[in-house]
Amino acid sequence: MTILARKKLSVLVCLSLFCLVSAPAYALFAKLTTNLSGTAIMNVKPTGKAAINQGNYPKVAAALSVNVSKVNVPDGTVFEINLSDCKAFGSVGYIKIVGGSASVGISLPSICQIGRGSSITINGATGANILSGGGPWKI
Repeated sequence: MTILARKKLSVLVCLSLFCLVSAPAYALFAKLTTNLSGTAIMNVKPTGKAAINQGNYPKVAAALSVNVSKVNVPDGTVFEINLSDCKAFGSVGYIKIVGGSASVGISLPSICQIGRGSSITINGATGANILSGGGPWKI
């Protein structure tokens, strides 16, 4: 190999490494959805859906939307929302039940990426799991 060829190869390797190291970490799964289910509360089985949009990551933090229904608890009851891939942040948000249902949109912490195997749980004040889903999410 000639000296010129070695220099060209060195420059190419350096550029490749620079691009590899400096590239932003784009989300592997841009949009994920899952059904939520739980055990019956006074003979009424709660249901719901959750969706994550991380298609603009890393410029825009991931967005989580949660919709629940048939949650047989008194109006004003608040549950916490947890994601297994965001445990370091604790609860990522809260949802308040009115008339047995609720919807909420949450912007996730900017360094929190959700993988397909992540789970979502909606827990009561005592930590009891009311609804859960994910693991795996639908792409």
